Formats: sequence, structure tokens, C-alpha cells
Amino acid sequence: LDFISLKDSLVRISKVESVINQQGSFDFEIFSKQGLINTRTEKEEKIKYSETKKYTLLHFTGSWCAPCQTSLPALFEFYQKYKDQVQIISIQKENNFLKAKQYLNEKKILWDCYFEYLNCSNPPCLSKEIGITAYPSFLLFDSKGNLIIKTESDTGINEIQKIINKIKY
Repeated sequence: LDFISLKDSLVRISKVESVINQQGSFDFEIFSKQGLINTRTEKEEKIKYSETKKYTLLHFTGSWCAPCQTSLPALFEFYQKYKDQVQIISIQKENNFLKAKQYLNEKKILWDCYFEYLNCSNPPCLSKEIGITAYPSFLLFDSKGNLIIKTESDTGINEIQKIINKIKY
């Protein structure tokens, strides 16, 4: 893995640094303040990263987003290939919870999925706090919460896969 190019890509994501804790890793406990609702349990929950998997992938998406729909088959393939090494958490931006739930069921999403209001303007808004400006967005973290890469494109999952393959988990 070319850590120089990795470092360059990290420079572009300064907003993510606002939720990086003093130890230099992503503070997953920040989610407890976000009021995110699990689309399966329909309850507000803290999002926790897996302590048994090497990576956590945050995926910001929405049913209204055409590039998100385009990237979904690749994300399903990624999930099947890496589900033992990578925990995927989707943050679904929708106008209402029922739309998020319907999308989860229609697309048969197998990984954890949380709802955030599309027009979230009152803090806390996770997507705004970490500077999500395009959809889909993918943020890959190691097991210690260190940010490896952030991508904002429908081919972002392919970039993530290349990095994981270079690291040789």
C-alpha cells in the first residue's frame, strides 16, 4: 500500500478529523449522540464497530440517489467477498423512516443500516459533522478506528476493495 498517496487522500477529508478522538482514531461513540435509528429494530441505537473484524466501512446512501443505485451491486459483491473481514454500516438518508425501511426490505440489504433525515439541519447530523457532500460516500476504518480512505463516487467501493487487497488482510 502506498502510504504517501493514502496520506494525501486523508488531507482532503478534514471534516472527518472533527470526529477523530485524541488517540487519533475515529470515535464510534459519536454515533450515540446522533440519534440514528436502526432500520431493522426501529430503535435509536449506538453504532458500534466490530471488535472481531479488521475493518469497518461506513456507507452513506439514499433511495433517491442514482449513483447509489448504480453502486449497490458492487457493494453486495463486496459484502459477500469480505463479510468476515469488513463490517458494513449504511447510513441511509431519506425523507422519512418508512422510506428507509422500505428500501432496506426491497433491496434485501444484509448489513447494518441506520436512518438519518435527508434534510437534517439540527445538530447532531452525522453526515454534516463529517463532511459528506456527495453520495454514495464510503469511509473505511481499521479495527482501531483509524481512517484509511474516504471516497465519494459510485465506484468508491472498487477503490476500497483495491486498498483491502493491497493490505492483504
